[in-house]
Amino acid sequence: MQGRRIILAIVVMCLAVGSAKSDAIGHSIKKGIGMGPGKHPTIWATRLTELHVHWFYTWGSQRPAATPATVRFVPMIWGYYPRSLPAALRQIWDYNAKGQVHDLLGFNEPDNKTQSRISVRRALQAWPQLESTGLTLGSPACVHPDDKWMRNFMRGVRQHHYRVNFICIHWYGGPNPRGFIGMLRNIHNLYHRPLWITEFAVGDWSANKTRPNKFSPTVIARFMKAVLPVMNRLPYVQRYAWFPAEASKVTALGTSALFKKNGSLTALGRIYASD
Repeated sequence: MQGRRIILAIVVMCLAVGSAKSDAIGHSIKKGIGMGPGKHPTIWATRLTELHVHWFYTWGSQRPAATPATVRFVPMIWGYYPRSLPAALRQIWDYNAKGQVHDLLGFNEPDNKTQSRISVRRALQAWPQLESTGLTLGSPACVHPDDKWMRNFMRGVRQHHYRVNFICIHWYGGPNPRGFIGMLRNIHNLYHRPLWITEFAVGDWSANKTRPNKFSPTVIARFMKAVLPVMNRLPYVQRYAWFPAEASKVTALGTSALFKKNGSLTALGRIYASD
């Protein structure tokens, strides 16, 4: 009963903030996905179509060849590598000149030593180069969007009069719809910018090979069904992308997978595809 009351409350919140735009067959134009091209780009491109997403990214700056032209590609500058950054920017400038890209994602988890691991100082030094693309520019996507790294970065943005058009968010918490939506509200109030949730899924970080994930796909499905309508209606949420974890590779996120090992959609994947 408690779960039903939470979902009902969130649905009421949805109705209170108005309706979101959808395409001709009813799929949300906010919905996207982040997926690496991998070794089988044709299969990967098929997955974009199966999920009915309107945008995608690969954590890189180059669009894979075998992707549907109808799905918008959003490049990313994953890390700060002075030798390779000029080439990536030239590729993005070329896409922009041809009208093939409109947005650019900033550094990936610079506050995480296992990801891009960039100091605030170096990130700010590099930021004018990202601004030079002229694209709508997203912030670095931090592990903790309200922690010290991101607060210091945004303080530097203000001091140097740099441009950040939207805030990128990663989230891998438990199946708590109210807590998730409250976090989005708090981040929006903190930085006063639109939000892109570029990675999110339900995670059990105590799970391992001998201890099964405590969050079943059924529990996660209830979470997804509760939060998608809210994000589709919240005016400050511009884009979102579920993280398509694989059960065989990511124990903490395995039950959040959108695809089975054989490539077909999971029950959760079918819910996301229908959004």
